[in-house]
Amino acid sequence: CGQLYPAESKHGTGNLKRHLGLCKKRNFRDIGQLLLESRSGSLGNRCPDFDPEEFRKLMATCIVKHELPLQFCEYQGVKDMFSYLNPEVKVFTRRTTKNDILKLFSN
Repeated sequence: CGQLYPAESKHGTGNLKRHLGLCKKRNFRDIGQLLLESRSGSLGNRCPDFDPEEFRKLMATCIVKHELPLQFCEYQGVKDMFSYLNPEVKVFTRRTTKNDILKLFSN
């Protein structure tokens, strides 16, 4: 909508989150439009060789790198996004993610 918010980390994201819930000018767009393949015009998986083990390793690395809580992988919005991008994504828990992180650092 054009509303500006301070970006410093001391301000947090609470104000922006409240604004997004109330903003009347918010434009809802389907992310699927961003994933349309240029030739066929249909939704397709850009990575046909999906490797669930590699995905879990990437998730564990991301959580450590960005200091995210282990429960990040259990957030419903995160699960929905992953399932949307690739239906083969299996739901995993923070316990699984913790074990994956420990494996990263034990090798």
